[in-house]
Amino acid sequence: MGWNGTTIHGGTIFTSTGLLVLARVLHVVGVVLWIGGVSFVTTVVIPTLLRVPAGDERLRLFETIEGRFSAQARVVTLMTGLAGFYLLQGFGAWGRYQDPSFWWTRSSSWGGAIGSSAGWPPEPI
Repeated sequence: MGWNGTTIHGGTIFTSTGLLVLARVLHVVGVVLWIGGVSFVTTVVIPTLLRVPAGDERLRLFETIEGRFSAQARVVTLMTGLAGFYLLQGFGAWGRYQDPSFWWTRSSSWGGAIGSSAGWPPEPI
């Protein structure tokens, strides 16, 4: 199928070029927000929390940050996964999972699945 989205599935919703462009934008934005969020937590939040004396204040601060971040992370990972599924379906790209030259498709999917499930259940520091 071409990149214009006109020749796949004989007229289903997956053929709309505008929807495929929107799905790609949502997928890329989702990945950027997801990686940026993980990077922020790893390089800023955790080191900051470790400077707070252990006890109720650290736990309260962690729960406040974690509550906001986890809601964003759930929405972003869901959006990224759904957009990725839509792109695979829309471009008829499921065969990429069998082609060794598209190793990054499998890697991205596994990374997304593992990364999405890594926070369950969330645990305090």
